[in-house]
Amino acid sequence: MARQAQGRREELREAHLRLEIRAASAEAARRVAVICGAWHVPTLTGRTGRTTVAADRELLRGGRPVRTATTWVPWTHALLSADSSYGAGVTSPGWYHHLWAAPDEVGARWVARVAALLRAADLPASTASVVETVRLAEALAIDRAVGYGASLVRRPADTVLILISDLIEGGDQSSLIARLQGLVESGVTVLLALSDDGAPAYDHRLAATCAQLGAPAFACTPDGFSELLAAALRREEVGRWAALHGLVPA
Repeated sequence: MARQAQGRREELREAHLRLEIRAASAEAARRVAVICGAWHVPTLTGRTGRTTVAADRELLRGGRPVRTATTWVPWTHALLSADSSYGAGVTSPGWYHHLWAAPDEVGARWVARVAALLRAADLPASTASVVETVRLAEALAIDRAVGYGASLVRRPADTVLILISDLIEGGDQSSLIARLQGLVESGVTVLLALSDDGAPAYDHRLAATCAQLGAPAFACTPDGFSELLAAALRREEVGRWAALHGLVPA
C-alpha cells in the first residue's frame, strides 16, 4: 500500500510539473531549462509515453488545494548521500565535491584532508603515512586506467592505446602486466610515454618488461611524441621509426 501511495504521489507531482513547464514554455520567448532529479526526466520528456494537457488536468482534478511555501535546502553531503535513504542520492558526494573544487593534485589533497580530520580527532596520521598512501593510490590508478582503456576497445587492430606514466606501481605489478599483455595479443598497439621533457625518472625494470611484451616505452618531447603517435597510426614499426628519429626506447 505504501508503494502504491508513493507511486500515485509521483504521478501527481509529475503531472503538475508538466503543466507548469507547458505554461512557462508558452510565456517564454526562449527555450525553458528545467532543473530536476534524473528520476523525473523520462516522464517529463515523454520517453515513457506522451501525455496531454487534458490528461494531466484530469489526474489533478479533485485534489485538495494546500497552501505551500518554498525555501532553499542547504546543500550538505549528508542529505545528498545515498546512505541517507534519499532515492536519488549520490554514493560519495564529498568526493565528487572535492573533484570539482580541487585545483590540482586531487589525490594528495584528499589524503591530506583525511589526515587533518584524523589528527583533529586525536588519531595518528603521520606525514610518512600520507606520502605512502598517495604513492600507493596513484600506483593502483595506473592499473585501473589501463583496465578502463581496455574496456573501451572495440576494434583492436585499429586501436592505439597510450599510457602516460612513470610506471612506478609500488604494489603488485602482475595485474598491469597481464592487462598490457592481453591488449598486445589482441592486436592493440600499446605505447608507453614516460615524460614530456625527455629525461624522465621511471621504473626501468617494468619498462623493460613491458617492451618485451610488445608495449615499448619512449621518453620524448611533446613534438616528438606527436610524431611518434602519427607513426603508430600509420601502422609503422614504432621501434624502428623511433631509432631513425633519434628517440631511443627507454
